[in-house]
Amino acid sequence: MLIDVSVAPDGDPTLDVTITFELSPGVDLVVTLEGTRINVFAFEPQQEVRETIEFGTEIFKARGGIEQRHSFRTRPIVKLDYQYRLEDPERLAAMNKLMGNGARLFSVPVWFEAQPLSAALSIGATVIPVDTRFADFRDDGSSLVILWRAWNDFEAAQISSLTDTDITINSPLEKNHTAVKTSVIPLRLAFAGNRGRIQRYRRALADLSLSWRLTEATDRERMFAVPAQNTYQSLPIIESPNFVSQRLREGLVQNFEGLDSGGGGVEDFFRPADILEATSRKTWITDGFEDRWNLRGLMHQLRGRRNAFYISTAAEDFIPTQPLVSGTLALEYSPNEYTEHIADADPRRDIEVVLKDGTIFRRRIAGSTDDGETLAILTVDSVWPQNVALDEIDRVSLLVKVRLGSDNLALKHERANETTVSAPIVEVLQ
Repeated sequence: MLIDVSVAPDGDPTLDVTITFELSPGVDLVVTLEGTRINVFAFEPQQEVRETIEFGTEIFKARGGIEQRHSFRTRPIVKLDYQYRLEDPERLAAMNKLMGNGARLFSVPVWFEAQPLSAALSIGATVIPVDTRFADFRDDGSSLVILWRAWNDFEAAQISSLTDTDITINSPLEKNHTAVKTSVIPLRLAFAGNRGRIQRYRRALADLSLSWRLTEATDRERMFAVPAQNTYQSLPIIESPNFVSQRLREGLVQNFEGLDSGGGGVEDFFRPADILEATSRKTWITDGFEDRWNLRGLMHQLRGRRNAFYISTAAEDFIPTQPLVSGTLALEYSPNEYTEHIADADPRRDIEVVLKDGTIFRRRIAGSTDDGETLAILTVDSVWPQNVALDEIDRVSLLVKVRLGSDNLALKHERANETTVSAPIVEVLQ
């Protein structure tokens, strides 16, 4: 007896149904169907792709500036903004697919994680040779992968298991795949957002903009497995350079509520905090799959506005006037009123001394004196390990404790393995 069962392309993405056939009175045949329905939107977008990671943080701030930060979203919402330039017949196929399936879930390639196929594959193969280390391939029993050459020449499969060098799939391949032109790309279940746009240039050419919202949470545990950042005072310290175009805009924010006197002045005012909030911006640029993977992992570790870290101002905040002496705690510098106004207080009580040969000494300021004219001395918490002449010092900068100033992080991915993230940062006390 042969029974044919077909599965329609529409419906829930996961199949888990039981069918009972009554063969004769009292004799039933029970068949269980399990699997994943694949509805791939395989059209290739233009090179720059925007990945938006949306965390959720509640912040409660005391009058003295201390913050309590709480994450109300255990994993972020992830959106992928793709810009497609489509020419017939590709344009027609894409529009028909969207119009006929727009309210359903699609399997969408994560294009910036595309990896080259390491070796050719023949029909019937179940192991895909590919470097999986720096892309979010998953062996969770339901995740998918696509072998892609063109919008109408691809094959999708369900991942059974994976190693650093290959992926095993649940069913044999039905096509041959050459190594030269085939990309291996993770697929994610997503639905098209409500801001799709179409711009027609002529009868057969159009630009299509879609914002895909992923239904699956990012594999944060795997992201957390990236190499840990160096730490200072038990917090991560970001050592990568801050990429600045022409100038870096910084800000000082003081929140207060004033009562209008009616005559143009302020009759009274209330300040919810006793300190200024200093703001700036940090920009990261990566080069290569591993560097990109580590940056994305860092963004997940920081969890938007939730977690604090240290960063250098990279400025000449203290101008040394005497060499550093091995075994001592003093750094003499040109007076700048640091003692009078900061007095070794958070978040500006740490420094880094950067030498011209790349050596860095990081210290906490334990005390300071300043006569306001010619002599100012910082006392640090740990002795200098060597003698350092003035002409060997590149700069002495403040290390400031900060957090990200936004829960929504936009990562701009280029197909040449370059990713840019630019985010506001805010100085914090803890």
